[in-house]
Amino acid sequence: MENHKNLIDKILENGYELDFSKLFEKAFENYKKVAVIIGLLFIIITIITVIVTFSTIIMFVELDDLENIATSINPIYESTTSMMIYIFGISLISGLASPMTAGLFKIIHLAEKNNPFSIGNAFDYYKTNHFLQLFSAAFILSFIGIGVTTLLEYNGVQIYGTLFSLLLSFFTFLTIPLIIFSNLSGTDAIHYSIQLVIKQPLIILGLLVVSILLSMVGFIAFCIGIFFTLPFYYSMIYMIYDAILPDSSKEENPFKENQSY
Repeated sequence: MENHKNLIDKILENGYELDFSKLFEKAFENYKKVAVIIGLLFIIITIITVIVTFSTIIMFVELDDLENIATSINPIYESTTSMMIYIFGISLISGLASPMTAGLFKIIHLAEKNNPFSIGNAFDYYKTNHFLQLFSAAFILSFIGIGVTTLLEYNGVQIYGTLFSLLLSFFTFLTIPLIIFSNLSGTDAIHYSIQLVIKQPLIILGLLVVSILLSMVGFIAFCIGIFFTLPFYYSMIYMIYDAILPDSSKEENPFKENQSY
């Protein structure tokens, strides 16, 4: 881990360059390799989530009361206890889902290196020592993001809550790649993600905005197309990381399961 930190410190000291057109081309070529696999994975996850959610609701709530509950519940205007439960719950879900997002980056990495991959790779990080770091980083970021946003909305300044959430996501978008490819701890990954983005915020923002807009094109295809266009966004994130820290993602085994912190 110290070697990775030293490498990142050198990059922060000397700076780095990003080629917009080259990164876009690489992200698109990679996207073509993973679009179907990741798209199917998104569909499966969505179906399972919907089934589990509605099954859980039906177990505790009468069907006739669902409409009233849906229109009356707003955690922002409930008690402080309810608000904290809401923030903690969303943060917990984010933490538990983060290893799956890491798995998407593993699929993208394997595709980029022309190595075999499958849907099963999306769940690999639930059984490695990276899990704790992924969970902690996602939980911290979600807790801060949801907490501050909720507080601002409670005080009637919703637009600032949304802006804070977007800025937090932007400056920390490299957190997961830094954990799984550079073997950093969750807190170090958050710290270095912010420092790296600050070095080239405008070009990174441009790349991410373009990738998001292109990903949204999937809504045109009866909405279901979004499942197969969204992988482009994740491919772009990986390519940005790989351009900044190429040595990290070219290691012989960046997925070592017994890495300790």
